[in-house]
Amino acid sequence: MNLDCPSCGTTLRLPEGALGEKGRKLRCAACKHIWFQKPVGDPPVAGAAAPSPPGPAAPAVPSDDETAGPEPVRKPVGGRLLALFLLLAVAGGLFCGHHWRAPIMRAAPWTVELYDTIGWVGPPASHGLEFRDLAFSFEERDGRPLLVVSGRIVNSGDDLVRLPRLRAEILDAASRPLRDWTFAAPAPALGPGDAASFRSVYPDPPRTDGAPRYSVTFEDIR
Repeated sequence: MNLDCPSCGTTLRLPEGALGEKGRKLRCAACKHIWFQKPVGDPPVAGAAAPSPPGPAAPAVPSDDETAGPEPVRKPVGGRLLALFLLLAVAGGLFCGHHWRAPIMRAAPWTVELYDTIGWVGPPASHGLEFRDLAFSFEERDGRPLLVVSGRIVNSGDDLVRLPRLRAEILDAASRPLRDWTFAAPAPALGPGDAASFRSVYPDPPRTDGAPRYSVTFEDIR
């Protein structure tokens, strides 16, 4: 049913039967005026003012409080703050994951494939890598001779490099290869200026007539 506010004359919509048999208090949604409205056909009780020209219909709000004033508008601040916090957390995580990807991959090698998938590290390559402090020595374990190859890999370039496997060779005096083997790099990747030490052991190295030669290269360089 439609009712007119006795204060501002705004036409109000009210569900059928909402007044009951004895009537009830209503509050105008437009001007917040409160009055007691009897069932349709009976005039309102609370000092009705002369109605203004009818305007657009607005819903009438039942009220039990004659002193009720305008209700404050509540803004969903909590949801926006949570969304902003999550956005900043994701952005911070991406920045840290990209900036410190070399130490992250060194500490957690399983992340190399993840970084490779999202394109933050390329395939293994030796570009920008250098061998330093190479050393070849012999040890004995349980009566067996061991050839020990050690040194450091240094990234002297400006980009993060994913390390390939290493290849060691034993050559005779005429530089003919006698034995070779590969072993894993000491780290998944190196950032600019980073270095990693390696050590590999080869049991029972072959004997040669002359002085043997040894070399270490990256597996992608042959």
